[in-house]
Amino acid sequence: MNNKYFGCLLFVLFTCHSAFSQGSMPSLNDTSGAWRVNYINDNGSAGAYFTHDHYRYTFDGDTLINDLLYHKLYKGGHSWAEDFFAGGTYNHVYYSGVFSGAIREEGSRWFYLGGPEATQEFLLYDFSLNPGDPLPITFNNYIEGMVVTNVDTVVVNNIPRRRMFIEGYNGPSATCIIEGIGSNTGLIEPIQMFEPIWYLVCYAENGEPVWNEGGGVCDITVDVKIIPGFTTGKLLVFPDPVIDNASVRFPALAEKGVLSIYDDTGRLQEQESLSAGQTGSDITANLKPGLYFIFIRSGSFSASAKFIVR
Repeated sequence: MNNKYFGCLLFVLFTCHSAFSQGSMPSLNDTSGAWRVNYINDNGSAGAYFTHDHYRYTFDGDTLINDLLYHKLYKGGHSWAEDFFAGGTYNHVYYSGVFSGAIREEGSRWFYLGGPEATQEFLLYDFSLNPGDPLPITFNNYIEGMVVTNVDTVVVNNIPRRRMFIEGYNGPSATCIIEGIGSNTGLIEPIQMFEPIWYLVCYAENGEPVWNEGGGVCDITVDVKIIPGFTTGKLLVFPDPVIDNASVRFPALAEKGVLSIYDDTGRLQEQESLSAGQTGSDITANLKPGLYFIFIRSGSFSASAKFIVR
């Protein structure tokens, strides 16, 4: 082969390989990723008042900063306050299109640039970590001592991805990081937490959930405002406290819905798909003793309640 053509071929192959190497995270390259996150905080009230925020992140557009390509991140969702003892909710706010910074990819690492005035980027994730490696200080991990204990592989949308289990912090924290997704506390949410609690409900691509570790249905339309005719109804759990099992009763659903049960840290414990016309379900003894919250959403109908398991 002519040396000139051979050299050109090598250059083309090297260029393609480099471009492919920079494109190992499909959630960033096709910018179709959506991260559904739930937040709950008792605001230091010892369980009397809670702040809730159910939201999602999506990418919309790119920007060049210092000759580096970033994907712009936006947030939309539904936040509200809850009076635990009075049993009421208030200050419902629906929002969308809130700029939440930008993320870029470099090999197996993601970097985060937060806010429109930010001038310094921070490491967000290093997806190449191996067992025994310390979790580095990042935008969402600010305390030393977390360590990767083991690594396995999970399949997300037909793509194998590394899952790194982490331990070492004395308190609530993420338990794993998944390549191309983030931690199970969220995308940019703190990996280590104390009073506020964040957790990743699910991850979607092209509008379809492709990762939901807890199983069940994942609703990514959390920034849709209440429209005229939206109703809330009674949701009854009896007996309460629950000892062995209990019944849940609610008005007949006009369409399919979802029943979700969360513990007092905001972590999803059980989720069930409901059918049109259904008026009840059952709670089994699979739940540990403690305080729980139950939510039902079906079209324009929603209801919530709390109960105790002993």
